[in-house]
Parts: sequence; C-alpha cells; structure tokens
Amino acid sequence: MNRSIRSPWVRDSRSSRGMPCSPSSASGCLLGHTLGDLAVGLIGLAVVTGIGVLFGWRPERGPLPVLAGFLLLAVFMYAMLWVGVLLGLFSRNMETINVVAGLVTVLLSFLSNAFQSVDRLPAWLRPVAEWNPVSAVVTWTRELWGNPTAAGGSFPGEHASLAVAISLGAVFVLTVLFSLRRFRTAAS
Repeated sequence: MNRSIRSPWVRDSRSSRGMPCSPSSASGCLLGHTLGDLAVGLIGLAVVTGIGVLFGWRPERGPLPVLAGFLLLAVFMYAMLWVGVLLGLFSRNMETINVVAGLVTVLLSFLSNAFQSVDRLPAWLRPVAEWNPVSAVVTWTRELWGNPTAAGGSFPGEHASLAVAISLGAVFVLTVLFSLRRFRTAAS
C-alpha cells in the first residue's frame, strides 16, 4: 500500500483512534512513513534494474554517472512520495485517492518526454510537457547514462539539471509544507 493510500488512514487514526505516530511530531510521523516507502521503492528500482541488466541494458558511461542517475531517480521518487502524501491527506476515502493517484501518474507520465518527443505535442501543450518534472528527470537520466535524446531547444530540455532542481525543488518544498500543515490541522 503506497503512501498516498495510507495517508487518510494515518490522518483518521491520529485524530480518532489513537495516534499511531505518537508521541512524535507531525513532521516525524510523515518523515518516517515517506522514508519507509522510499526504501520499498528503492528495492523495486533495484529489481527493475536487475531485470534490465538480465535483458541486456548497459549504461554507456562509467560508474559515477550511473550512480548519479540512480540518485536522481531516488530524489524524484521521494518528491513524488510527498505528492502522494498531500493527495492522501486531502482525500476523504481510499477509493478517491486510488482514482486521483492513478490519474496524476498517467498525466505526469504521458505529458512528458518519456514516451515521445515534446516537439510532437500541440503548441499549447508543449510548455506543460517541457516543464513537467518527469521530462526533466528523464532527460537528465538519459544524459547521465549516455542515452541523450534531442532536447527540442527549450530551456528545460537544454538545461535538464537546472530544470530538475527547479521543478523537483518546488514540488518537494510545496508538498512538504502543505502536507505538514494539512496533517496538523486534520489531527486537531
């Protein structure tokens, strides 16, 4: 069960059924849950990487860029866990968060350069895809692992590392702040 789905349970149980995170603070409770989910996600990433290696995937660069790529994926995973926390804390029930989390996942994935070039999108949709955190992470990971693609001439495409820092930094800071605020108000 991922973080976004468990968030309503944690919120409800903290306020009515006896605080499973007590006596810790709200930040400690959410931090512990997200770090635990990150560990599970990293195990999944290791399994997928192992299967990729079995099927012939090989990075084109040395070990340091490969490690940097995996670190980038871990940072992205952690930022997205906080998006899930925020969605879960605003959800009224488990069914709603399943639908919303699936929709967010599909939108972020398909409105990125992960499956097709951003240049193939309509002009009005192109800036959304270019500044999508998934696009920045995909571009930078491809560069680190020696599989670059055409950047498309946009600022995020040409400066993937800066786009990652801006987009993931904003996502992380905003979702952590809003999640902590929502968690505290829901518990009181």
